[in-house]
Amino acid sequence: MQDMWFRYLISFIDVLMVFCLIYFMNGLSWEDNKASILGFGIMFFSYIASIALMWI
Repeated sequence: MQDMWFRYLISFIDVLMVFCLIYFMNGLSWEDNKASILGFGIMFFSYIASIALMWI
């Protein structure tokens, strides 16, 4: 129970980073920025997986 604040802090930071990724992916098009979209997608997945695995 003492480490619950750490889970909440890391989850908040992960959610904040996901919103930053969504903001920066907003203007990208698949034809011009395939590598950037794939990189951002992998980062997006890793932050979501971090949240999911921490709370299981």
